[in-house]
Amino acid sequence: MIRNNLIFPLILSGLFLCSGLLLLLNYYEYPIIRNSLIYAAIIQGISDSNLWQAADYAQNKPLGFAILSWPLSQALGVNLGLKIASWIGTALFTMVAILFLRHLNLSSQHKEIPQGDINLAIILCLFNPLLLYQFISAYPDTLFATLFLASLLCFDRALVERRHFLFVIFAFTLSLIAFWIKHHGYIIPILFLLMAYMRREFLIEQWQNRNRQIKFTIIGFLILLAVINDIYQGDIPLFNSGQNSQNFFSGENRFLIIVNNLQNFGIFLIVSFGFLTPLLLNPLAYKKQHYLILLLLGVFVLPILFYKGAQYNIRYFIALLPIFAWIIAQQLLVRPKKIRILALILFVCGNAYSMLYFNHVGFNQQFREILPLPKIDNLRLVNEQFQEKQNLQLIRRLRRDYNNTLVYLSDYYLEGTFGVWQKAGLLPIDLTIYNFSQWDNRYLNQYAVNKSIIYEYIGVGKSINPMPNDPSITPYLSKINKQLYLFDFNRKL
Repeated sequence: MIRNNLIFPLILSGLFLCSGLLLLLNYYEYPIIRNSLIYAAIIQGISDSNLWQAADYAQNKPLGFAILSWPLSQALGVNLGLKIASWIGTALFTMVAILFLRHLNLSSQHKEIPQGDINLAIILCLFNPLLLYQFISAYPDTLFATLFLASLLCFDRALVERRHFLFVIFAFTLSLIAFWIKHHGYIIPILFLLMAYMRREFLIEQWQNRNRQIKFTIIGFLILLAVINDIYQGDIPLFNSGQNSQNFFSGENRFLIIVNNLQNFGIFLIVSFGFLTPLLLNPLAYKKQHYLILLLLGVFVLPILFYKGAQYNIRYFIALLPIFAWIIAQQLLVRPKKIRILALILFVCGNAYSMLYFNHVGFNQQFREILPLPKIDNLRLVNEQFQEKQNLQLIRRLRRDYNNTLVYLSDYYLEGTFGVWQKAGLLPIDLTIYNFSQWDNRYLNQYAVNKSIIYEYIGVGKSINPMPNDPSITPYLSKINKQLYLFDFNRKL
C-alpha cells in the first residue's frame, strides 16, 4: 500500500474535485429538477418578498441551503447558483471526509491492522458515482454530510484535547447549522452522547484535572437540546421544522415504508461499494469498541427507514460513506496482499464505469445498449436532467404553434417547476403557463388552453392525472414523449 502521508490524499481529492469541476462546466446549462426546484422557489421567494417569508415557499423543506445559496443565485441565476452551491458542499465533504478518516484511524485500537494507512478508505469513499453527481445535483446532502461529520469530529476532539472550549463551541454550532440544512440533524445530540460513552473511561480518569471543561460541555449540551427543542416545535421560523415534523410521520403503511427503505439502503451500499458490500456484514468488523460504531450507524439510519420520503433517495445516506469505507478498508487490510490488490483493481474499474455511465451523457448513450446498468433514481443527469433539457428545447421550438401556452400538471410541485425555469431564463418570459394539479375538462371554458402544450409530471409514485385516458380529450392529443403532449381542441377529427 502507498505510504501514509498527505500527498496521496491531496492528489486523489484534487483529481476528484477536478472531475466535479469538469462535470459542472459540461452540464451547468442542464435544468435543475425535482426538489431542487423547491430550493429555487425559496430563493426566488426571498428575492420577491423577504427572508422572513421564505417558509411560505418551502413546503416541508428546511431553509438553510436555499438561504446560503441566495447570494450565488442572485449573481448567477438559481439554476447555476444552486449547482455551484452543491459543488462547494461536495468539495467541503471531500476534505472533511479525509480528515474524518484520519481521525478514525488514529482513534482505532484494532491492533491487528495497519494503523497508518487510510489511503484505501479514501479510494473507497471518493470513487462513487452518487458522490460525483452531487457536484451538480443542486441538493444540500453533501453540505449536510460535511457539517454532520465535522460536528462529530470536533466533539470527539473536545473530549480529548486541551483546547476543549473551542472544539465544544464548534461542535454545537456545526450541529445547529446541520439541522438548518437538513432536519435529520436532530439526531446529532444523540450521537454526541454515544461518543461520550465511547470515551467514558478516559473522561472518568480526567475528571479531577478537567472537571471545569466537562461541566462546560454538559451545560452547553443542555443549551443545545433546548434550542433544538424550540426548533423542532416550530418556534424558530427560519428552520421551518414544524411542517417537516408532521411530514416525517405521515404515510400509509409504515411496515411497507420500512421494507422499501431497507431495500433502498441496500441499493446505496451496492452503488457505493459493489461486490465489497458483503464485507460490511462480517461481525469481526465490529468487535471490541467497533460495535459502538455500528450503534452510531444505526442511530443515523433508523430514522431514515421510518420516513416515507426516503424510499427513493439513496443520497440520504451519503454522510455515512467515510465510515463504511473505513470498515471495508479494515477488512481488506487484514487479507493477503494479492487479494487486496485484486479487490481494489476490480472496485476501481467497476466504479469508474458506473461513474461515467451515470455522469456522462455521451458515455451513457454509447454504452447503455452494450453494458446497461439499472436506473437509479438519485443519479439523475443522464435520465431526468437530460430529458428535461430536451423537453425545454421542444417547448421553445413548438410554443408559437400552440398559442404560446403551456399547461403544467402536477399534484406536488405546482408552479415550482416551470415558474422557476422561466425565471431562470430556461424558457421565454412571455410564455403563458397554467399550473394545475390534474386535468379537468372545465379548464377548456375557463382558460385559454384549447391549443396548448401539456406537460404531465409523472413522479416515482402513481400519476393521478386521468387526462390521457379520457375519450373526450384523447383524440385531440398528440403524445411526444411520456411527459409532453400537443393539444389542439379546435382540430377537426
